Amino acid sequence: MNYIEIMGGLGNQFFQYTFSKYLEKITGNKSVLYMNFFDYIKNSPSLTNRENMLDKIKGNFSSVNGSIECRKIIEESYGYKASSEDDLIFYRGYWQNKSYFDEVKDISELPARFLTQ
Repeated sequence: MNYIEIMGGLGNQFFQYTFSKYLEKITGNKSVLYMNFFDYIKNSPSLTNRENMLDKIKGNFSSVNGSIECRKIIEESYGYKASSEDDLIFYRGYWQNKSYFDEVKDISELPARFLTQ
């Protein structure tokens, strides 16, 4: 199982969701979306309020808040290539790379409307 931090606005959340599907395809492990960001910004009046927009699409995903266990944290790096050995990793970043969409565009869990817009 791998964890992908979801943060930012709608566009960023779509990139992170797509990255989670890319990880599932490459690693064969389930990806879980980590949602603590939205609780954190509610308690920080100096930050722009954002909401979890992924709940409004018909995507196939699991999410979690709170404590998790992982063996490694990977910060975003452009063109990150996952491997089948990636497991129990926490991924932090926006993962804005078209290649992740290209890798998973045939996966039925991706809502068609964000592949065409």
